Amino acid sequence: MPVHRAALSGTQVEEGFRAMVGALVPDKETGFNLWAGSKDPVMLVWSPRIYEFLQVLESTLSYPPARGLCREVGYRSGFDGAKEIEKGRGAGTQWKVLLAMPSVLAGAGWGISEIVYDEGSRSVSWEFPKGSAVGVAARRAGPRSTPACAFFEGFGAGWAMGSVGIDVEMIETECVGQGGHACRFESRPLG
Repeated sequence: MPVHRAALSGTQVEEGFRAMVGALVPDKETGFNLWAGSKDPVMLVWSPRIYEFLQVLESTLSYPPARGLCREVGYRSGFDGAKEIEKGRGAGTQWKVLLAMPSVLAGAGWGISEIVYDEGSRSVSWEFPKGSAVGVAARRAGPRSTPACAFFEGFGAGWAMGSVGIDVEMIETECVGQGGHACRFESRPLG
């Protein structure tokens, strides 16, 4: 079975994001960006805000529930994002939709990543070589004992389900917020 890989240069990030997502969201009459038929303008939530949200949840609800909530928000975002990209690409392109994830995220400012999908094992490996935006925000806040990128764990799992239909969870195996050199995620099958 083939193994598929996507890795991007900085120029490809900009060009790919504009071509892929830009074509889906602009409303030229109002100047607003709309997503998936929403009537309200899209607002980008920057990673420090996501990290602050995680910190508030950790202190209010304790860590495990906070991590679960962040994963759930990420999962739904990833699943819906993959389905929107699939609409633009058509049927029969599931693995291409999966490989589009790094371009979408980098263009939105979440960091440059590389994803590898092995069709034979139906496994996904995903890495932000310089850290995800959330991991970098966590690193600036000081050393952590737990990974910071729960949102991305959920996002990757949701995108995998929404694109190639695999039911996995993504586990962050290395995080720059914990002193790692990269933010790395590996899939683990569910069910």
